[in-house]
Amino acid sequence: MTPNSLLFGFAGECRVDSAPAWEDAAGGGGGGALDGLSDVTITSVQTNQVLKYDGSEWINQADATGGGGTTTVTMATTTATVIDTIAWNSFKALEYTIHITNGSNIQAQKLLVMCDGTASSDHHTEYGVMYSSSLLGTFSTATDGSEVNVKFTATNSFTTTVKFIKQVVV
Repeated sequence: MTPNSLLFGFAGECRVDSAPAWEDAAGGGGGGALDGLSDVTITSVQTNQVLKYDGSEWINQADATGGGGTTTVTMATTTATVIDTIAWNSFKALEYTIHITNGSNIQAQKLLVMCDGTASSDHHTEYGVMYSSSLLGTFSTATDGSEVNVKFTATNSFTTTVKFIKQVVV
């Protein structure tokens, strides 16, 4: 008989939907270091990373904050300002949804950032750019050591606020 589901209980117990009682699942995950598990690879641990399954193993990657985690950066300069920093070996593609305000002027857009996992391999494109009266600024990326910096350059030195959510695509 092929079971329809596998249910997990406490203390390493599991049962299939056709089993009458809980049975011990020998060799369960248990405690210990995550990277001690055969299907987990953890490298270059960074703040705000999570474990993601890539189809064959669990690896640490940047957290996709698309579930409501908005980041806000405020500046009053026309100098390129770093709004986000990501380890270059923790992603292949990121997508940002961005809202910018400067007084009563607004701008909304998307930013796609790509990196092949090696130093100086960052690329980006801005798209879907909309604004109320004039462009409030532009984005750029630059590799700095083992990180990719996402930068915003405002068109004027008045207080500008950049809010964004990012999602790790790959």
